[in-house]
Amino acid sequence: MMRRALYLTCALALSLLPTGARAQIPMPSGIPNPLSGAAGQAPKPAKADPLARAQARVDAIKAQLAALREIASWASTNRTELWKLYSDSLANLVQARAAIRKGEAPYQEPKGFEIEPVVVTSASTYPGAASTYTVQTVPPDNFYLHTRVQFPDPWVALKKRLTVTYNIYPEAYLPMATTYQNATNAIFQAYSYSLTVLAKIDTFRSRVVGLALPPGRYYVSCVVSTYDYPRDYMVSLGLFRVEGKLPGTVKSYPPRHAGWYRTYDPQVKLDDFKATVKGKTISLSGAFTRVKFEKGKKVSPAQFEAVAESGDNRHVILRFSQPITGEKNKFGGKPFTVSDANLPPGTYTLRLTVATEHPSSDSKWAYLTGSKSDKTVSITVP
Repeated sequence: MMRRALYLTCALALSLLPTGARAQIPMPSGIPNPLSGAAGQAPKPAKADPLARAQARVDAIKAQLAALREIASWASTNRTELWKLYSDSLANLVQARAAIRKGEAPYQEPKGFEIEPVVVTSASTYPGAASTYTVQTVPPDNFYLHTRVQFPDPWVALKKRLTVTYNIYPEAYLPMATTYQNATNAIFQAYSYSLTVLAKIDTFRSRVVGLALPPGRYYVSCVVSTYDYPRDYMVSLGLFRVEGKLPGTVKSYPPRHAGWYRTYDPQVKLDDFKATVKGKTISLSGAFTRVKFEKGKKVSPAQFEAVAESGDNRHVILRFSQPITGEKNKFGGKPFTVSDANLPPGTYTLRLTVATEHPSSDSKWAYLTGSKSDKTVSITVP
């Protein structure tokens, strides 16, 4: 049942792909175009022709039928190609493992290892199988990722160790059902290791707090894998929507997840950061340095994120990008004035992070990486 659910999830992803043929289907209106006359002249009234109108409707319906045949053929071809891709990949995996581990028994997929689609809800409890086929809507700042997994009986007896990784992506990037999820494109990542299989069926959960996702559609992936060699793993995909109001100064997606940024050779430094509070309005200002800035060379913009923290509560009050125009850069003014943060009265630690992306080296083959720097100040909201 759970493997069938995984296939349904893949079918959902296919259904989200653009279909250009749909926009090309003529509609059987039979209504003449009022703008078809010469420019500057009023169109001449035309006598209604019932036979011509009926023929136009028939022609339009025939065109729609032809387009639907093309769409059905496209869907069938894609299904066949995806199945061939899966079969070929599995065959290559079996052959590779057989070549590496000569004389040993060939690899077999573990029987009884299944995973259901990721379910995203506002509640901390697993909602049940019925919700795995429904796209859930959650608030921007506080929700849960759930994954239910079935394990083989021998794994329960051995208390096999596992790792579980969640990634969230904006809808511009559709993850694939592989263990390598290209986390470079993830805006959130949660990683748990040394988990133990204690039951035949278990549910894993991760809480997402203070991410401040703009309204829209998002994808989520979960990879459950073992520590043994050869490593066994299963991948689950999910889809959810976000609805809710954010401060007006939160204008972009979150930066890439924190683990993506380099911790050595940083190329951005937050030199100064100040925050003033007048009533409910918070004004931020300061300066940062873009290390290794070269005049005339286009560089990635600076990404700002300001978070008010109080205990376990985390409120994103500002997030947007600003072009980098030189080695030394100042910020402040209207773009950094937050008047609708809706923070409850109290004292907060205000953390400002500035980040930027850049090549990992001077080589033209360098991969993309990034640097970030942050500072904190204390503020009191009346």
